[in-house]
Amino acid sequence: MFRLSAWVDVLNCGYRWHTGRMVPHGDRGLSDEEKRAAGLRLLPASASPGGALRRYNPFETYPALFLNFSAIEPTESGILDFANEYGCRWPKRGPMIGPCLLEYRMAIAEMQAAVSLWRSIRADDKEQLAQHVEWSGRKLRYLGPLAGSEINRSFHVTDAYKIGDLLAPAIDQLDYAIFSRTRCTTRFQPDRDSDGAVRVLFWIEEDFFTVLWCQLLLAVMGQSEFKQCAFCQRWFPLDAPAGKRRTREDRAFCSDSCRVRAHNKRRAKAEELYRLGKKLKEISKATGTDIETVKNWISPPKEK
Repeated sequence: MFRLSAWVDVLNCGYRWHTGRMVPHGDRGLSDEEKRAAGLRLLPASASPGGALRRYNPFETYPALFLNFSAIEPTESGILDFANEYGCRWPKRGPMIGPCLLEYRMAIAEMQAAVSLWRSIRADDKEQLAQHVEWSGRKLRYLGPLAGSEINRSFHVTDAYKIGDLLAPAIDQLDYAIFSRTRCTTRFQPDRDSDGAVRVLFWIEEDFFTVLWCQLLLAVMGQSEFKQCAFCQRWFPLDAPAGKRRTREDRAFCSDSCRVRAHNKRRAKAEELYRLGKKLKEISKATGTDIETVKNWISPPKEK
């Protein structure tokens, strides 16, 4: 048994985009927009952030964070919102220095491609697999943001696969993409679960992107199922850690907090619609709530 762990710090002051010199890309072969994006880097929003921060372990607190990352709108505001919520972790650059906008966009595109490839493989979706793997006669080529890895040698003749097969080369592409992005520095220590069984705890000491790829690796290894919270839109696993009950597949919310907040939001909406003169059926339909519950919400409390 093993367990992965890493720490991510989120500054309470938040982050901001700072214009600086272009590293590590330079400007050769970049468009004007890519040059601008290479010069924008995330830094603390406050000049003196101090020690006010929130720390969490993404493997335990947000085990599906890689899915949230893949869903980011690759704009300055979309990436900034993600950083303010989940932080930056770049120990090799300093605890408060994040990547440039261009690096973020490249990382998001790669994770989106990997998640799409993973889902296509699980579903054996030939149409989607064809977005990642292409045959021309006996020649095989990998497509998309993951195609730049060493596994792709442009067009080449191969005897490793059955000609026309999309699934086997797609699996190899996903495996290699994960392998090439999880070459990280780790330290390990004995760890015990609640029953006293000894496990090995691996601490990931690399950057944020590596942590996200390690999460994808665990999802692929465990054939995990994930669901998106109906309230906050954050992804969460239906699989439970060893020794705990599996999450119900019909569960709609990632936490009790989101469930309560969603309930309060529906009730407030029902009360507002009632004040506007809407009928019970209209309120029920608008809030997705049965009529009896709506009646209880809008009825005045009984006097004792």
